[in-house]
Amino acid sequence: MLDTEKGFVKDLDSYLSHRGTLELRKKELLHMRWTERVWMPIQKNIRDHQCVDEEKMRSAILHYLEHCNTKTLHNTYKKQTRYLCAVAGQTDFADIVKKDKVVVFMKGTPAKPMCGFSNAVVQILRMHGVDQYGAYNVLDDQDLRNGVKAFSNWPTIPQVFFNGEFVGGCDILLQMHQNGDLVEELHKLGIRSALLDKEKDGKSK
Repeated sequence: MLDTEKGFVKDLDSYLSHRGTLELRKKELLHMRWTERVWMPIQKNIRDHQCVDEEKMRSAILHYLEHCNTKTLHNTYKKQTRYLCAVAGQTDFADIVKKDKVVVFMKGTPAKPMCGFSNAVVQILRMHGVDQYGAYNVLDDQDLRNGVKAFSNWPTIPQVFFNGEFVGGCDILLQMHQNGDLVEELHKLGIRSALLDKEKDGKSK
């Protein structure tokens, strides 16, 4: 009788253990299916929308600039922009941003921007006839990239400075261009916007 009870208890333990393993495995399978069928598609959808939104923003900015730009301004651009490489160990940003009336920290160079927003800044300045300015490629130096963000307390690139004062990024410069403030700010720097001459020529015709 005792052996029978022991055998029963042993079988019961084995059954319960096996059942527990099956339940755990079942939960694992359900979790895997939920991850594959629900969570992963949601993540992909979020990433796709983020990429689409960023691309739409870049496309809208470039489309606006292409619409406003003229062949005259484009053709008169003679690649006069002075491209400045980051100097190793140079961390005094207060001096760097005062070297030129206009200083731009960007991805790439004015001749070859490496992101849509940096390209937009170059195009806006070009429209106003601003071809000579200090340009720093942050892709060449990670310390430069992180340093200017800390200096300006601004998290993104590009960054624009006028006479050593931080102006903003692409969105701010575009807004200034749209509302006419950029013409006035350039005038304060002693730079006459090419758009003023364009307006004058348009009125005389």
